[in-house]
Amino acid sequence: MNSKIGFLCALMAVAICGVNAQSSPVVVNDTTHCPKVGLVLSGGGAKGAAHIGVLKYMEEIGIPVSFVTGTSMGSIIGGIYALGYNPDEMEELISGIDWPLYITGKTERRFLSQRQRQLKDRLLINIPYGKFTRRDEMEMSAMPLGAVEGDNLLNLFNCLSVGFQDSMCFDDMPIPFACVATDLMTGKSKVLHGGEFGRAIRTSMSIPIFFTPVPWEGHLLADGGLINNFPVDVCREMGADIIIGLEVYSDLVTNPDDLRSVGKQLQQYLSIITNRGLEDHRQQCDIYVKPDVTGVNMLSFNADAIAELVRRGYEAAKSHEAEFLELKAKLESYGKPLFTPKNYATNYREKPRAYALKPTDSLIIDSMRFVGMDMDENRFLQRVVSLFYGTKVTLRDVEDLIHTFQGTGMFQSVNFKTVPTREDGHYILNVEVKPELPYRLGVGLRYDSEESAGLLLHASWNTLKLKGFNASIDLGLKYNYWFEGHLGWLLIGFGDIGLDARIHKVVFHCHNNWPSTADLIERKLRFGLSTVHIPNFDLSFGLSQDFNSDNTEDLGEFNNAFYTGLYFKLRSDTRNAVVFATKGAILDIEANVRKYTDSLFMKGSPVVTDLALSIEGYISSGSRLTFVPSLHSRVMWGYDEWNYWNNNMVGGTVKGRYLSHQLPFVGINGVIQTDPLTIVYGLETRYRIFEKIYLALHGSMLAHSSRNEMQNIATDGYVATHYLGFAGSISYSSPLGPIQLMVGSNSFDKKVYGYFNIGFQF
Repeated sequence: MNSKIGFLCALMAVAICGVNAQSSPVVVNDTTHCPKVGLVLSGGGAKGAAHIGVLKYMEEIGIPVSFVTGTSMGSIIGGIYALGYNPDEMEELISGIDWPLYITGKTERRFLSQRQRQLKDRLLINIPYGKFTRRDEMEMSAMPLGAVEGDNLLNLFNCLSVGFQDSMCFDDMPIPFACVATDLMTGKSKVLHGGEFGRAIRTSMSIPIFFTPVPWEGHLLADGGLINNFPVDVCREMGADIIIGLEVYSDLVTNPDDLRSVGKQLQQYLSIITNRGLEDHRQQCDIYVKPDVTGVNMLSFNADAIAELVRRGYEAAKSHEAEFLELKAKLESYGKPLFTPKNYATNYREKPRAYALKPTDSLIIDSMRFVGMDMDENRFLQRVVSLFYGTKVTLRDVEDLIHTFQGTGMFQSVNFKTVPTREDGHYILNVEVKPELPYRLGVGLRYDSEESAGLLLHASWNTLKLKGFNASIDLGLKYNYWFEGHLGWLLIGFGDIGLDARIHKVVFHCHNNWPSTADLIERKLRFGLSTVHIPNFDLSFGLSQDFNSDNTEDLGEFNNAFYTGLYFKLRSDTRNAVVFATKGAILDIEANVRKYTDSLFMKGSPVVTDLALSIEGYISSGSRLTFVPSLHSRVMWGYDEWNYWNNNMVGGTVKGRYLSHQLPFVGINGVIQTDPLTIVYGLETRYRIFEKIYLALHGSMLAHSSRNEMQNIATDGYVATHYLGFAGSISYSSPLGPIQLMVGSNSFDKKVYGYFNIGFQF
């Protein structure tokens, strides 16, 4: 499912229903004490920002609050208010947060390890499963409990609640607070009066299926809006004499023509569910405020939308001015001084408030504690992060470190707290992790005009761990099918040592060779060491054994080739996206030294050496135009006879489509055999004409030379054979991957070639 559609459906679950209700007179049964005012805030996604406007008006006229309760988005706004933030601070915070990033739980590509990128770059479905047992919890189920773990949100809430991060009673906050969740094991409402503040807020907005439910005292808790989206009863039970209820909701759709989309129908269904039984709660409010949120999307977390919602909330509260002034007079009649924004901190809230760590704030990490790892893993990560100790860093540096842990794929969740020490500016960083499930299944889909439809099946075990045995299998089912398998042992702090096998059955058209259609089987074995958890960098080296056969008609087994040797690979990938990248670069270096024989036992055969280099850079000019210069080259020594396993070849837009050493060259399908020294220069100019639609011009220049020409450079000069290729394309970024139509030609055979593909490469 498109991530944006998933995000929309998730936030729809916090929609609430409401009707305009006339406020009842303020009645206080116990006249021996000043009435205590309770504030109740409903859920409602981004529309919950309207709560801030109401709070702003209440503070202007001096209405104190003794208790706060909330559900879902109302628990976020209410909880932050109860921590001591004023409405202006809250508006700045809410509008400045990148909510789609936090809610979807995505980790930026630059933090992903190479193995994580390989999975994400070509799989549409990637599901972990299995069982693990934590030291402090029961054995968890074999499948993920939600699409999003919610780490980013929990870490955000912890950064906003410095001073109130440990397990505590919420009555000890500047304003006593409670939030509501749903117990999935009993189907009943669960009121949270204590615990870890950040986790409680995260729990209250845990929309089932979208967010992972939160384990809490032996139960699994989810979004409170399923049972009680407007917890007036909770606030009354806390001791509130007077209830001010704030509810944000767009009225139910009554025109059938407006319910013709799945999204709108889902919103209607969820609104009906969350509205159930709330009419009695509305009637219990002494002042009921329902801001106008029509025409505002529940995804509207941008600064302009937040400002508009705050304004509407303020106006809605002002429309109840008579009721608020009556309440103010009632409270003043008991002789209690009411606060104003000027004496807000000193006269009203006697308890110290929480404060927020901002990304640019400096801090010094004295120590770091890891929870959820064994001793070996803990010692290793302590060594990795020891560079932080005693040095001044920013919160953004700490967040980047946490994202790097997340990017390894080793953990289902990585949560952190910054705990102040006695010395100002010094902190202890507590990191709690939950291990990732051991098994993983994935599926990729693709179609292109060269190889027809393709299906990728992936299965792995422990490949994203820090140590121990791991294995994986990948099967590419398409016209040119292939198989890859891996068995390895992860060495903590070093990498993965193991055996890799690849079999690739490939048929392709070679434009300058007879027979023109090649039918090959490529078999590779590699035993070596490779890095695993390093972002933007991948290194592997070791021993290699190739068993290749040429089954081309009329040639039989004539061109079989066996190699034994050494290999070295280095890859650096700093792109910000796998397709339609706008910045970053790719560097690939590969070297092989192999001994060639017609059979495994032939002696005196030559040694074949090859070195390949590929560089691609992504340079943007403005927000729409991107240039992609590239250079792909390969040079060979040591073998005079021709075969596909040695000679260079170029063709198409996909590097290594048919054989691993094939270089890209636009404007032609199939391949062209080239000489031992081959260089392809390329330039793509891409322009984004709409949000997801791109036009591009592609150009390639091929230069290649035989060995004799290379040897005569000093005396005769260097004259290489040149070819040009060019193409134009239109592309669309779809949930299934890029959809591209390309038409081009070249100076080799001057024919026009077309190419069409859907999906990610595999």
